[in-house]
Amino acid sequence: MINPISFLDLLYLLMFSSLDWGKTGHQVVGALAQQQLKSITHKAFDVLLDSASLAFISTYADEIKYNPKYRALGLGTISTCR
Repeated sequence: MINPISFLDLLYLLMFSSLDWGKTGHQVVGALAQQQLKSITHKAFDVLLDSASLAFISTYADEIKYNPKYRALGLGTISTCR
């Protein structure tokens, strides 16, 4: 039998499930993804990314999204799901 969720457990989930990990979350996912790459794929990424890790580049889009330098590319107008 499954134990019922306590009020405190439910409160915790409601309070913290809406918080995102931001930059750290992207980097963790990038690092985990890189660990799952096959050798040949890893070599291809090394060439494409100039040996940068997926964790390092995982935040690139967010970092340039609101940078005025990239406004001409229309990147500041990308809608977000918030």
